[in-house]
Amino acid sequence: MCVSRMISLKLKECIYLKNRDKQRYFEYSTSEHERILQFDLKNYLINPEETIIKEFNYEKNEINTEMLLEAWMIDFISKNGFEGEKYDYVTHQVIASPFKPLAYIDKMDIFAYRYLENFPDAEKPIEKYMVIELKKGKATKDFPLQLMRYVDWISREYAAGDYSLIKAVGIAKGYPKGIQKILDEQCKRSYLSDLHPNTTSQWNDLSLYEYSMNQTNQLQIKKSDIFDSILELKERLSDIGIEYSTGKIQINGEVYSPKFKVQSKKWAFFDGLNEEEKIVLSKNKWKVIDIGRIKNRAEVDQLILELFK
Repeated sequence: MCVSRMISLKLKECIYLKNRDKQRYFEYSTSEHERILQFDLKNYLINPEETIIKEFNYEKNEINTEMLLEAWMIDFISKNGFEGEKYDYVTHQVIASPFKPLAYIDKMDIFAYRYLENFPDAEKPIEKYMVIELKKGKATKDFPLQLMRYVDWISREYAAGDYSLIKAVGIAKGYPKGIQKILDEQCKRSYLSDLHPNTTSQWNDLSLYEYSMNQTNQLQIKKSDIFDSILELKERLSDIGIEYSTGKIQINGEVYSPKFKVQSKKWAFFDGLNEEEKIVLSKNKWKVIDIGRIKNRAEVDQLILELFK
């Protein structure tokens, strides 16, 4: 049974229970529906893409309101699905906290789910829930933690503790440095995935996307490249007791500015360096390392192994 139908049935039950002594209930009538259907509703359709072109702040390169980003994203998922998967139900501003005054209630920006297609019965179980949190500007470091509160809520209230049924997505204009570390350390969950014998699995299905306006004035989203190779490498070197600094290197009156250096071993880490500069540094016994092409943790591991050969 879909969530909206469950809510409708509960509301109906509540109305009947509250009025059971009065024997008087709301009368159901289709007259208003029929009246509305006589209009040409196509004249009232909103095209989010056209509205975004008018409401986009081209100076700041960001959308003016999160509500518009929300409308565009719902329209996008309804028409195209997300990451190659179609969703049967897409809605917005769904409560994700215990009942309290409206001003303090937490709400998921976008909530969606899809059914298990190959299930043989007419009423199908839900195969995947998706929660999306939006920011019209640059996200802060607590952005993924807010998403995780919604993930935990869905796990408790909808998925019976099965985190494998949940997908979390963040969409913003950009992200601060170091956010990958937050994902690695605080955005994972362990859960019981099987019984007899008990099997524990780990959940980490949280993806961060960036939105932008392309050259043809169409809003688009793409996965954010949040991996910071410099920060990762610095932390790894510190963990093994290697001290680094951000000072410059001076040779024959010329100044070279690495991202950082290890003076004790004469390692200089650059994000791009021309061949002539590399030759000069090498002649002066500096080992030049170009870290501009490092894109993931495995490549950092490989570089550290090479440095200590």
